[in-house]
Amino acid sequence: MDMNALQSPEDLLTDESFLAWYYKTDPKAVGEWEERLHKDLSSKALVDSAVELLQRMDVQELPVPAAQLEAAEDRLFRRIEETNASTAKIFKVQWRSWRVWVSAAAAVVVVFLAATLDKYWKGSKTTVNTTYGQMAQHTLPDGTEVTLNANSSFTYGKHWKEGNDREVWLKGEAFFHVTKTAEHDRFIVHTDHFDVIVTGTMFNVVSQPGDAGVMLKEGSVTLLDEHGREMRLVPGDDVMLKGDELVRQTVNPEDVTAWMDNKMHFDNTPLSEVIRMIEQHYGVKVEVADPAMLNNTINGTQPNDNLDVLLQSLTATKEYRVEKRDDKIILDKAN
Repeated sequence: MDMNALQSPEDLLTDESFLAWYYKTDPKAVGEWEERLHKDLSSKALVDSAVELLQRMDVQELPVPAAQLEAAEDRLFRRIEETNASTAKIFKVQWRSWRVWVSAAAAVVVVFLAATLDKYWKGSKTTVNTTYGQMAQHTLPDGTEVTLNANSSFTYGKHWKEGNDREVWLKGEAFFHVTKTAEHDRFIVHTDHFDVIVTGTMFNVVSQPGDAGVMLKEGSVTLLDEHGREMRLVPGDDVMLKGDELVRQTVNPEDVTAWMDNKMHFDNTPLSEVIRMIEQHYGVKVEVADPAMLNNTINGTQPNDNLDVLLQSLTATKEYRVEKRDDKIILDKAN
């Protein structure tokens, strides 16, 4: 690597040839670095700082629990993937070789790198959050409009450039109205289970515990799951993750996006699913007096801008009785 590109000890710790010089694993790298240090005395202070960091690691030689190492590696690779997918592939290959070179210190190095990159990530990204019972609208740098459901968040880079992928990382639920660019740049929504790839379209994405899927309202999208499987959606398609499978069904888009109008739409929806939706949206605990009730189904559209009003609408069906007990809501059969 060009010494002019090395601005900090952290840069050196990610340089393959520097690590090979320090651990004396590559004679060619050792020779090149010895020559550099001999000719360029101004870089000695930077190298000394990096060496001091590595020596601390070597002296301590503290064992890092495997779980901590794996978690740090996962965090490191995930942050790199979120920054640049092609760079991540190269880094993963190089890291495997670096890890062999640095041996016992590898665990400390990867934890250090993960923490450093995590700090960089937080400073170079923008995150939009909503709390329980709250919705928010946000316009991205390219003009794309995002409506974020309650108890959700998404993150994106602060600087988007024409000709590059536009990437967003979502947790929760959001509706995207994506703006087309002159270069037809891809717009990618990353979730824990799949990526949604588009150029300009309108779609709903859910990535919540127990609920993950994509509904396409307009245009076309490609769904790429964590196993590399692809699925092309057409308007009206609603693809849900059921276990390890992607299940497609045709829906009325207005029913799926009823939440944007502060409503919940139910179509033979099991009470167990209704309870999950209420808990996800409002952050409350809901229980039933009789477990057999969980198989009951509910139909219709209910208001969803106020928990008390929503619960009153359930009692208005004359099928349920609602009781608030301590910090829980109890649903029972109506007398």
